[in-house]
Amino acid sequence: MSPKIAILPEASRSTLRSTTILTSLPQIVFELVQNSLDAGASQVDVGVDIEAWHCWVRDDGHGMEAAGMSVLAKGGESGRYGSSKAYDSESLEYVSTFGFRGEALSSSADISCLEICSRTAASRETWSVILKGGKKLYYGPAVRWRREKPGTTVCIRDAFYNLPIRRRSHPNSAKTLDLIRKDLESVSLVFPNVAFSFENSAKEKNEGTGKGRILTIPKTSSSLSAFRHIFGRALCEHVEDINVGMDNMRIQGFLSLDGAQSKAYQYLYVNRHPLSPCELHRAIDTRFAASSFGKHAFDETGETRTPRSTVRRSPRKNERRPVFVLNISAPPRHIDNCLEPSKSAIHIQNLDVVSHFLSTVIQDFLVRHGFSSVGRNMNARKCSDSPSPRKKRKVVHRDPRPDIPAVAVTPPTSDIKSIELSRPSSANSRQEMQAAVLSVDPSADGGRELEWVDPLSGQLYKVDSKTGNSYRAHADRKEEDIVDHGENHDKRRGLVDTSRLRRRSNICSEEEEVPNWIQNALEGWQNPTFGLQDPGIPTMTSISSSSRRPWLEPHLEPEQRPNRQTHFFDANLAAGKRYNADDASLSFSREQLKCARVIGQIDKKFVACLVDDGNNGHGTGSRTLVLVDQHAADERIRVEQFLSEVCKGFLQHGSSGRVETMELKPAAPLLLTRLEARILAHSEGYRHAFERWGFRFAPMNHALAGPAEEGAGDEYLQVLVEAVPDVVSEKLLVADELREVVKGFLARLEVDGVACQPPTSSDAHWTTALRWCPRELLDLINSKACRGAIMFNDPLDIDQCRRLIFQLSNTVWPFICAHGRPSLVPLTNMEWSGRKHKSIIWHRLK
Repeated sequence: MSPKIAILPEASRSTLRSTTILTSLPQIVFELVQNSLDAGASQVDVGVDIEAWHCWVRDDGHGMEAAGMSVLAKGGESGRYGSSKAYDSESLEYVSTFGFRGEALSSSADISCLEICSRTAASRETWSVILKGGKKLYYGPAVRWRREKPGTTVCIRDAFYNLPIRRRSHPNSAKTLDLIRKDLESVSLVFPNVAFSFENSAKEKNEGTGKGRILTIPKTSSSLSAFRHIFGRALCEHVEDINVGMDNMRIQGFLSLDGAQSKAYQYLYVNRHPLSPCELHRAIDTRFAASSFGKHAFDETGETRTPRSTVRRSPRKNERRPVFVLNISAPPRHIDNCLEPSKSAIHIQNLDVVSHFLSTVIQDFLVRHGFSSVGRNMNARKCSDSPSPRKKRKVVHRDPRPDIPAVAVTPPTSDIKSIELSRPSSANSRQEMQAAVLSVDPSADGGRELEWVDPLSGQLYKVDSKTGNSYRAHADRKEEDIVDHGENHDKRRGLVDTSRLRRRSNICSEEEEVPNWIQNALEGWQNPTFGLQDPGIPTMTSISSSSRRPWLEPHLEPEQRPNRQTHFFDANLAAGKRYNADDASLSFSREQLKCARVIGQIDKKFVACLVDDGNNGHGTGSRTLVLVDQHAADERIRVEQFLSEVCKGFLQHGSSGRVETMELKPAAPLLLTRLEARILAHSEGYRHAFERWGFRFAPMNHALAGPAEEGAGDEYLQVLVEAVPDVVSEKLLVADELREVVKGFLARLEVDGVACQPPTSSDAHWTTALRWCPRELLDLINSKACRGAIMFNDPLDIDQCRRLIFQLSNTVWPFICAHGRPSLVPLTNMEWSGRKHKSIIWHRLK
């Protein structure tokens, strides 16, 4: 019997819908803030008590009438879809508000105890409604949250009381407060005419008024002013205002010439809706990645490098990230933001057009400020979303004479290519216009000259059919007439006249050969300036006979060697082919490397070993000859020794150990932005995260002041560092390494949050801490391991080689160096075709 289809009960429908729309406290707060903005509020205050699952949002907007609140008082499905922003099916294409579904308040009533208190300008009474579980508990004049002015207060208590699993999976208190703060900062940048405040209600209640204040953003005149108030002037000291329109779209905001350590200061909106990472972000990243902004952006000392150099920036130096606030205005009918409840993911009808427009604005900014040399005309080619677009070379040949046309030559993509000769526009006939286009074959073996008449001057030109180079037909080439080039002379003419070079080469060919006494003298002469310091590396092109492989011979005198079957290495080497490591189908383990037979050092660069791979299919393992890079091997040993020491101290911090530190006396000064110093001073979690890696700061009482007003002078503060990790202490105190590490790790904590740090553990393996290790600290450790490792041309005896291979086999990742390059390569398989294995004279291989 098939199950009967029935309508879900009203309570079930309402609960299922509500739990899908509101998933966390930050989302509840953000929905309420958006309602306040839709109500025309100029002041929005937010309070949160995480432990009590309590939050409230207060605004000075238009307020709600008593009749409107009576719709919400119905509760359940009857109160759902009640909204002051009601749209019909046709006007939904022109939605201009954040809210339009009428579900936020009714959904809050299903998962919490909801209290709404509101008053309009025409009302003399504050009306209130209280609902819980979709049922009305009270409706009438307000008892709490009474208002003297128009506005609304929405209070949420006991959130997710009927969803215990959601409470257990909810972010912790610090993470929740941080998410709400970031949401308010984001919305304040596109609503600079609205003041915002945010407080921790529990701390405000327990410690006194003002102690729980987290964020205060006053009304400002622009997005730039709001940004400077929140984050300080350091990241936007040098900016360019953006206000560009195209058709029915417009981009407004600013782009900063000052670079940041992370992408935490990149804000992109569509119709003032904040966007989660999408194709538009990738379009911006593509343009900045293809420019020199990362190494030439401004920092604390001004421009990173002046004049801007083309020298590649050290890979260990942090690349600067762009800072921007951009809002894309587009017709609402072209935007679909109903993909998810938070409305942060959208679909755009003409995404390619919007992406190209945004990409062009970014490219123009980069060109104007010298970060990119690509021209402003972006219509010639479509902007690619790939960070490494495939380039198409275009060479423009120009003759210095004004009456010679320019020829644009593009590498051929087919057998026949059309080369268009550009010339000044005029009212010529269609026939004259067509005369400027010549069809040629660039793949032809020999070039033939085509004649072309300039319709303006009547001058005859000859164009090479293969290269597109041209010259006037009456040009006199006297130098070429001096020498008889024969019937097969290539008459192609380029930008540089090479006829003189060809003549000299022909003359030299007719001279006698170099005298024998000169050749004899040069054969025995050793150049004292460019002489070889070391003997050359022995080479082998083929091993088709036993005479070419003496190291394979047994310990017998030549006259005692009997005739026998010749045994070879693998097929590639026997055929004289170059070895390709990608063709090898071998895999090794640390145990195999530990049991390897060490032969000795080769050319003071490699250690030759025989490794039993166990893959011959006869039950006994065959041997493979491998070469181990002595520098890469020692680098791997050293880097794991350093990392093990640091990571174990990180994991055991406060329990059974800590990272070994070097006390700095006197303390090292470090220049940070006011925002960075304030974050370190206020956040005990941030300072603790630094201490676990061995960094300790002096007290920062001078940074505990609130955010500086716009225009205030002190945008940078000096912070004192009292201790650093001992393993890289020498490197940290050189140049700006300490500043790079601190600012980089601080930026990562801002993005990931302190909650991502793992708890202390004395049992975990040290490799588990690598995911939390600051990238800048890891780069310094890799650099120290590299600089102190065995180098090429360092001689090693057989005992040192064996010790090196044994230590390498005890590492966690023995087959790659600290920089990710392979530490060894298999050279050939040493399996014999006969049953008797012949002894090998390995010392002859050296």
